[in-house]
Order: sequence, then structure tokens, then C-alpha cells
Amino acid sequence: MILIAERDHRQAGGAELYTARLTDALMAAGHEVHHLDVHGLSKGLPQDPAARPSPLPALLAWALVCRQARAIAPAYNHVILAYGDGPPLQTPTTTIHHAPWLFSCHPSHLRALRKPTHTIRRGYTRLCHHIAGAGAIGQTPARIANSEWTAQQIAGATTVLYPPLDTSPLGTPTTERTACSILSIGRISAEKAPEKSIALLTTLRAGGYPAQLALIGRAQSRFASRFIKRHRNKVGLSLYPNATFAARAMLLARTRYGYHPTAPEHFGISVGEMIAAGILPIVAPSGGVTELVPHAMLHATTPHEAAAKILALEAAGPEVRARLRAELQSGTAFVQARDFERQAHAVITSLFTSRHAA
Repeated sequence: MILIAERDHRQAGGAELYTARLTDALMAAGHEVHHLDVHGLSKGLPQDPAARPSPLPALLAWALVCRQARAIAPAYNHVILAYGDGPPLQTPTTTIHHAPWLFSCHPSHLRALRKPTHTIRRGYTRLCHHIAGAGAIGQTPARIANSEWTAQQIAGATTVLYPPLDTSPLGTPTTERTACSILSIGRISAEKAPEKSIALLTTLRAGGYPAQLALIGRAQSRFASRFIKRHRNKVGLSLYPNATFAARAMLLARTRYGYHPTAPEHFGISVGEMIAAGILPIVAPSGGVTELVPHAMLHATTPHEAAAKILALEAAGPEVRARLRAELQSGTAFVQARDFERQAHAVITSLFTSRHAA
């Protein structure tokens, strides 16, 4: 019997999708799986992921889950810490790293993750560490990372299992995409840097180019409300908060470029969706997202650089853009993410062949 501990299933983001698909693979392999998140314990995958998520800050919510996991872990044969590093447990444990570190206050780690290094941040992190469980954090013998970049930051042997990427419903467009059309996908939150997408649009339009930006993402926070109110009348911008799947698919099918400014992005499921749909994504040149997008001509540190890259791709012509799309769609990270079930089965077999199985 396996316990999967995650932060908050109702967040319905990439980490939660990863957990859900890994659960499917574990159950297909014959394991009984229970789930623990900030809302409690459930014997099966928690229901209604669209319900309102917990208002607790992410690290605090995860620390509280870790605290409860310590209490109930002895009842299970194996525990999977599905959100990241946690306390040492008496039960055999596997940690899934969506980011290299969660509870570290080491200055180099904070800089690598672009986190603030001030005293308040360090104090908050140490408090959450204490709540999660005093002692070493993340000292589990089995580790799974969501990208090679994440794995390389972590000491010790780590298996890479790219997040699941379901591209079957996206379809393919029948017409050429609109010039200077841009799509940004991601939760409307400060960490996803949506203001940079606005800056990209502003730069292009100020230069006389008829750029159009569609920005879609989950919007359930005060930040999202303020962002939407501030930008809803901006020329060239279309906002799709909490977009339907149909709206998302339509935009993926007709847009030429994507912009994903998050840095460092540890993988980037939305970038994988763009690639599958034939969009050329412009991404920050750091993190695991560069495993999906290795080409320097698609890397940009700032919105001004992103604007220059888009104009260069416009000038390069359809043949160059088609070649780049084909290369992205045959990349190792992209192919493995689309093949998540088979990759997950291999990892599960390796984990439980020589360790306690359910």
C-alpha cells in the first residue's frame, strides 16, 4: 500500500497532473494508492480538483502535509513525497523533485531559483522546515526529477521522469498562423511573470508591428484579479482567465509564437503543448525548459530580446519556422513527456523490484 503526499490537489497545476498520471501508472501495476494533501487523506485520487484551493502559501501547506505524513507513514509500505523534499520517514520513501530544493536557505540555491535572499524569506523557510520535521530534509534513497536540469542540482543518484504531456486532443491547424500572434499560457501569478508578456506586446506595438497577445491561465488569486483589471483594456491583448479547453485548443491552433518568460522554469508543460500544436515558443535560457527548447534563436532573457527573436523569425520565413517546429517535436524531452505512461512504468518497475512493494 502506497501513500502519495502532495501539496494541494485542487491547485490542478503541473505537479498535480504529474501525481494523477503517476497514480494511474501505479494502479495499473497493481498497487493500492492513498493520497494525502493539505485537505486531508483520501483513499484514491482526491476528487473535484476544480474546487477552491487552500489559501495557505505553498511552502507552508507542504510543510503541514509533511507533518501529517510523518504521523501516518508507518501504516504504509512506501511513501512518495510528490511535491518535493520532505522529512526523513521510517517508511521507504521516494521523493519527486519539481524543483531542486524547497527548504534550503543556502544563498546559492536561492539565487539559482531566483528567490529572495533576505532575512524574512530565510526565517519563513526555516519555520516551514521545522513544521515539516526537524532533521535532514530530502535524505531519501530514491529520487525522481522532472528534468535533467533539476536532477543535476541535486546530490545523489536521481531518475529523470519528464512530466506527462497529453497532446492528442490538440489537433493541427489547416491555415497559416497569424503573423506576430503570441500566446502565453500559465497560472496568472507573480512567479509566472505575466507582466513580461505585456512588456513584449508593448515593445512590438511601439515598433509599429501589429502584434496580438493572448494570455490564458488559471486566475484564482488577488494578484490575478489586479492583473486582469489593470490590463483588460490594453490594445492587442486578449485575456482568457480560467479558459475552457475549447478556447485553449483554438488559440494553440491559430497562434504562431509562444512566450514563456518564467525563469528558471523547471520543465514547462505549457511549452510542450505549444510545441505539439506547432507554435514556436520563446523561453528564458535557463532551467529544464531548455531541454524542450534547446535552440538559442528561441531563447530570450528580456521582453525586448523576445521581441527581437520574434521579428527575426518573421523575417526568416515559413521554411525556417517549419524546420524549427519539426526539430522541437522530435526532441528527447518532448518525446519522453508524450510517452509518460511507458516511462513511468519503467521507473515504477525499477523502484519496486528491489524495495518494499505494496
